[in-house]
Amino acid sequence: MLDLVPHPMSDGSMIKTSKPPAQSWSALQKGLRSHAKGIAVQRFTLADGIAKSSVLLAHPIYFVKLQHLTSGKGLRYARAVIWRYFLQVAKVRKVGVAEISVTKPAGCVLASFSASEEVKTHYLFLRSMIDDDTRSASYSLRMVRIPSIRILAVWLRSADGRKDILIPLGSATEHLKDGYAYPRKEFEAALEAEACGRSSVLEKSILPKKPTILRK
Repeated sequence: MLDLVPHPMSDGSMIKTSKPPAQSWSALQKGLRSHAKGIAVQRFTLADGIAKSSVLLAHPIYFVKLQHLTSGKGLRYARAVIWRYFLQVAKVRKVGVAEISVTKPAGCVLASFSASEEVKTHYLFLRSMIDDDTRSASYSLRMVRIPSIRILAVWLRSADGRKDILIPLGSATEHLKDGYAYPRKEFEAALEAEACGRSSVLEKSILPKKPTILRK
């Protein structure tokens, strides 16, 4: 389990959450109902779906392509592909998380559901940084996921994008330490180093071996 601690902003800045797309809520309800026969979901939802009051936290997850990192573009072309809902389920007193894919042309669909202890740890860590008074908020909460180099990080997005802060979660690498807060430029530089190393390994694995020259 991750051993995470709250990261209060030293300058007193507040963090807010964004409003999910309207279609993502209906997709969440429909997805949980259609998977109600599954062992995992059955324990965390009722026949009539789940109430909005059960939503503890919702935030977008951005994805970044490997080629954008290796070319030095950093998070510039990050795309919001997933909306993540943390759900409180009173019956079993657990925190579940549902991920809703919001990409076109498929529209909004339930991509996954989980209720592991790590889910609760992530929720408590994220919630510790949120302030309910969004009027004074300086940062918005999002996450970034880069499957190609196995990176998942909290992304505290500043209004102008110049003071962004990123915190890796469960994805410690040679260049990034788990649970540490990085300024955006430093985080992007570390991502580029990781991505270039990964790209080099992939190239070596697919390059044809030196052909054997047959003597006449």
